[in-house]
Order: sequence, then structure tokens, then C-alpha cells
Amino acid sequence: MATKKQGFIQTYFGKPISTVKQMVLSVPKFIPFTKNKKIELDKWSKTVREKLKNPALSNYSLGERFFQERKFGDAITRFKIACYMKKDYAQSYFLLAKSYLAISKNQKAILNFEKAKNYGFSSEDANYFYAIYLDNNLKLQPNNQLRKAYFDCISLILDEYYINNFNYLGIEKICDSFKSHNKKKSTKIIELGCGNGMLGKAIKTSSPAVSLTGLDYATDMIQKAKLLKSVEYENDIEVIDLKNTPSEQNTEISVYDYLIKTDLKNYNQTENKYDAVLARGIFNYIDDYSNIIQNISKLLNNNGLFILYLRKPLDEEDYQYIRDNFSFPFYSNFVIHEIPKFIKYCEKQSMKLISQQDFTLEIKYSATILVFNKA
Repeated sequence: MATKKQGFIQTYFGKPISTVKQMVLSVPKFIPFTKNKKIELDKWSKTVREKLKNPALSNYSLGERFFQERKFGDAITRFKIACYMKKDYAQSYFLLAKSYLAISKNQKAILNFEKAKNYGFSSEDANYFYAIYLDNNLKLQPNNQLRKAYFDCISLILDEYYINNFNYLGIEKICDSFKSHNKKKSTKIIELGCGNGMLGKAIKTSSPAVSLTGLDYATDMIQKAKLLKSVEYENDIEVIDLKNTPSEQNTEISVYDYLIKTDLKNYNQTENKYDAVLARGIFNYIDDYSNIIQNISKLLNNNGLFILYLRKPLDEEDYQYIRDNFSFPFYSNFVIHEIPKFIKYCEKQSMKLISQQDFTLEIKYSATILVFNKA
């Protein structure tokens, strides 16, 4: 009777390490080289064989890598395979749920959060998601590390598509307020929570002479802001660079002159002074703003502008709607501040309120834009 042919895995990795070495040596580029150009075959082949002994772990590891690379479809496939191979793989169910959230399949996410919890997976992050999606605790705040992950994911979608499809007016309102109240042609600005630079681009496009510094703590956001260019602009004076060919001349300008990667709560440098401080929505992610407001006052030159908006609270029905429908990369509640109390504290720090206006920020959200002048 004919026997079934062995596949690649059974042929090579079911045999002793010496056989694996022979196979690998026949394919020189199959194994990475060390700095000394020596192939560590023993170590490598042992690692491969261990992975083959635990295919669920192998698929989980691949899924985790895809998740970190924001390849959520590939991540879902790997996590599902891992869970199929190991029915009680709690951690895989948890990341499968987060992957579903990232593509707005919230009901599938909830089912997998339930499995992860039932199989006993627990962590600080997991407990946050269980509270939001299983216990319906919509007022809970994520930890700082989770917020960073949130903003790194948000950097993927906070673009013209988002602005147009969610009717997001935060950038437009801050930009219009700056243009209305700024009296200087050459203005030095710092934008707190610059994100991926959408507001900075709007400011620099309309006012190319400004010097703009951006500050943010999200790595992916800063990287996008770093590469951002404002649109080509016209000038009454034409400068022809005879050292470069016309194709090498560039009429685009970088949006930011300086970028600072740090947590705003830790930023207390006040040596550099600015004519304007812009803050697009960041205070709705901060519980205690007292030290930050004090530092902002110190950053401003006399008659300098502090422009920001604060979100207004939602009713319970709207909280539920947003959690169920707009949770990319996951639901994150906002910190809601009492606006009169906020204004009072700013005025104690020598910043006088000169404008206050309510507006519709985006779908389901309203906000109040505030403009202060440093006395």
C-alpha cells in the first residue's frame, strides 16, 4: 500500500537538529547571519521546532505583531486560528476583541471580551475594556499608557476624510479665532497637543510668516507632524536660486519649525516665550489642569493669546451611541470641565477672557471656544 507523502514540516522539523542543519545549508539565504557572518543553526532550529510544537502560540505572536503594525485584518485571522487551536486562549480572545474594535465591529469585540474575561485574562488594560464594554461603565477614564496607544491609532484616521465625514470643526474654529484676534504679522506660536499637524497646517498655510512649535506625546502623531508640509504659497518677491536646477527648488515649507515630544503634564519649560498658545481639545483628556494653566501663563508674552475649546457633556443616550458606533480604536471618555470654573482659574493666572462661543464640534458633540489675552 502506498504511504502518504510527508510534508515539508514533517520531513525536516520532525528530525534531529543535524538534519535541519543540512536542509538550511542548502538554502543560504534562509537563515539570518550574525555580525561575524556565522549561522547560529542550533539556536535557530531549536526555536523553530519549539514554535512548531505550539502552533497556537505561533499564531498569537504573529497576530500580536500584525496588531502593532495596525494590520487588523491579518491580526484577526491569526488570533482566530490561535483561539481555534487553544479553546481557552484568553489573551488571544482579548486582542481579537481589540482588533475588532479597531475596524468598528463592536458586537464581535464584545463577544470576545466576554470570552477573555470568562477564561480568566486580567490586566489593567483588560479591566478598562471589560468595564466599558461589558459593565457599561462609560464614565471610566483609561490610564496614561492606554491614552498614548489611543492617540497613536487615531493618527491613522485624523485627516481630511475624518474632518469631512464627521463634520469636525475644531480645527476651523481655532484657526478662525487666531486669525480674528492676532494682530501681529510675525507671530511665535506653540500648539499644545499638536497631534498629526492638521491645525498647524491650517495656521501655516494662511500665515506662512509665523514660527510654529508643536508639542505632543504620541509617537505616531509626532512622526506625521514631522513630515507635514504646508501648501505651496505665493510671494510678491521671487528669489531665483542659481545654484540649484528648477526641479530642485521647493516652494513648500515645513509646517512646524520645532517639535517637542513630551507629556504636557511634565512640560514646565518657560524660557521661550510665545505670542500665542493653541490647545485643540487636549484639556478634555486632563483631570487636573492647574499646573498646566500656570505654565501657559508663563509661556505667553504680554498681550499674548491663549485659544482652546472645551467639550460639553453628553446625555446618556449619546454616550451609548458613540460607544456602540464610533469607537476607533476604542471608546475613550472625555474629562468634562466646568467652564466658569476654568475661566476663573485662567483669569487668576493673569489671562483675561476676551471671547467665548458655543459651537457644534462634530457628530453628537458640542464645545465652547475660549480666547484669553495675557495681561
